[in-house]
Amino acid sequence: MSAEGPGGAVYGGTLFVNGALNLNGATFSGNVATGGDAGAGDSALLGVGGPVIGGVVDAQGWGSSWVPGNVISPIPFDAIASSQFLNNTSHGGRGGDTKGGPKTIAGTGGDVWGGDVGAFGIIAISGTMFSGGHAYGGRGGNGSVGGAGSVAATGGAGGHVRGGSLALLNDLVKAGAIGVSDSLTNVDVVDVIAQGGRGGDGHAGGRGGNVDGGGTYVAAGPDDPVGLVIASFTGGEILDDVAQAGQGGVGSGGAAGAGGFAYGGGLDLDFASTIAIEWATIQGNQADGGFSADGKSRGWGIGGGVYLTGPGSTKQNTTITGNSASALGNDVYGAFS
Repeated sequence: MSAEGPGGAVYGGTLFVNGALNLNGATFSGNVATGGDAGAGDSALLGVGGPVIGGVVDAQGWGSSWVPGNVISPIPFDAIASSQFLNNTSHGGRGGDTKGGPKTIAGTGGDVWGGDVGAFGIIAISGTMFSGGHAYGGRGGNGSVGGAGSVAATGGAGGHVRGGSLALLNDLVKAGAIGVSDSLTNVDVVDVIAQGGRGGDGHAGGRGGNVDGGGTYVAAGPDDPVGLVIASFTGGEILDDVAQAGQGGVGSGGAAGAGGFAYGGGLDLDFASTIAIEWATIQGNQADGGFSADGKSRGWGIGGGVYLTGPGSTKQNTTITGNSASALGNDVYGAFS
């Protein structure tokens, strides 16, 4: 058997900050961040494609002293003001291929967490434009189709995209935080495309990657109770963003790979997050599920404008119209209070 390893990760394609971030009047344009491709092989540790954490900026707001279980007080505060993020691109790395040995599933493609900004902790963004970005989950590796002396293997799943432009990420219980709030004020997130990775080919095809938030993804940690992360979006626009889930991989003798799911063409909130939206426009966004490799089935596209996993979010003086989803909830999936 040969040895193989995961692809290398990108932590901030242009800027990595381990502590408090303060950006004012900056422009980031035409940057490209690409996770490393995984090696091919046959061991149980077949490589996953390298992820991208913040295609332009990775703001690790917990600071260098934080590890899970430690309490930081106060939590470091990140700020971005009067800036532009234009036409930046992020790619997750390709999953590793099998080589006909005992491994029966090829490597998963790398994920993208925030095509422009991946922010951990409290962040306030104001007067800033995010436009024209592209974020692509990595392609799943190919599996052996079997045959003499070869073990049949399933293609690897495509990588996910969590926030085509913005991924606001928190793990608050583990950090001892209470009542954290991320704020977006006079922020525009427009013309962003988030594409889940294609599943790898094999004896059976790999599943296409999901997209959580074509424009913006807001999430807490797995241990956080509902409503602990309270985000606000005031006076901005989320326009013409696309969450396109990945296509399944081709099966040669086995099943075709299923297509991925897309949640929230413009905005996706996880189960522990709520948002207060005021004086905003969310229009022209779309969430489209990926097709299976044989075209006979399709993953769901849910919440063309906004996808709300849990209760408690609100909106006032806000227009949410003209969005589309391939399965459920053209404008909003879930309910505002």
